Amino acid sequence: HADHVRKLELYAEDIREEREGEFLGELPKSSVLQRLSKHSLRQEALENKLLLLESTLHAADLSNPSRPHPIMLQWTARVLEEFWLQGDEERSLGLEISPMCDREVGNKSVAKGQIGFIDFVIKPFYSPLAEIIPEMGEAVDELAKNRTFWAQMEENKVLMEDIFASLP
Repeated sequence: HADHVRKLELYAEDIREEREGEFLGELPKSSVLQRLSKHSLRQEALENKLLLLESTLHAADLSNPSRPHPIMLQWTARVLEEFWLQGDEERSLGLEISPMCDREVGNKSVAKGQIGFIDFVIKPFYSPLAEIIPEMGEAVDELAKNRTFWAQMEENKVLMEDIFASLP
């Protein structure tokens, strides 16, 4: 994940520079340099395409916090339950409970956990991706709304049961 974020940030910076016209002029007219340059540009374009394909797939996998509010809540409840079932199984086997999988701890910190996930995982990943793919702006907007929701839940110390009470 961190590697994708770094690569996306660099790619977004390249695109910003290109849009602002900061690239250097053409290479010298040497045919060897031009051929090497064309090959290098094709290779870089291929690497950028692969980076975008991998990144959009990864963004889809992590998209829950950027979904419209009702969908975000449903998927948050599902993911938490999956993690906590794993922790329950680990506890029953006498194993150390994996991070984020302890139901007893997690029940008390759902909002705080979601804020951390948004601030330290999703937003740093989605922001440069949205610079490269402007259509991602909608997801970034929903992410901000959902982060505000979780901050309000944390500030008001709303219990997990009350957060998810409206779900079927």
